[in-house]
Amino acid sequence: MTTSSNSLFTLGRMLVVSLVLVGAGTAVMSWNNNEAMPEVPSSPAAFPVELISAQVFTLDQPYTHWYRAEQPQVDAGMLVVLKVDEVELLHPRQTAQPVLQIGAQTAEPLNLGHLSGYVIALLPARRLDDGVIDLDLAKTPIFYGEAALAEELDAVALQNRLQDALAQGAIIPSAKVLEEASGEALHFANDYDLRLWAADMIATWSPYEMELVETMRVPLLGQ
Repeated sequence: MTTSSNSLFTLGRMLVVSLVLVGAGTAVMSWNNNEAMPEVPSSPAAFPVELISAQVFTLDQPYTHWYRAEQPQVDAGMLVVLKVDEVELLHPRQTAQPVLQIGAQTAEPLNLGHLSGYVIALLPARRLDDGVIDLDLAKTPIFYGEAALAEELDAVALQNRLQDALAQGAIIPSAKVLEEASGEALHFANDYDLRLWAADMIATWSPYEMELVETMRVPLLGQ
């Protein structure tokens, strides 16, 4: 990819991210105007999060994982669909809110999910030298941790929150759940293409968020 095309891609990503943030802000304002903001549930990790679908993804061009303090570069991971019965964990807030964690890693929720109870999220993972994704969901609890700003959490904080979640009863997916949830592996040129795929999943699992879906489908500059 040339320097010029890299610049166009970066500008395009900034545009899409800006539009998504505007959409999230609108959702928060709408909620504030209509009802009182629900309190964050205590011991959030005690509420089960069900794994519905999990697809390994790989990318030619890495992206930055903004949802943790180290801001690592990501070129592999999993795209997951989660069912959350305790929707008060998901309500948009203008302050710190429960952080979605899978094992000792923060996941990036791509939608709100408070109206449907379904969240589509990106879970970064290391790609080993042989190309295998270093992630075993059979040993990895899925939970919402205490309210925080995800971008301020580093490896030490995430490990401590994982231990707290296990003490609260965070659940590891069973072998049967993993077998039923595992889907085809995905490969894309970049995270924009990955998010286009995810937009279709949001439309399927959380159709109340079509405005967000259309925002995610805005073409990159230069395309």
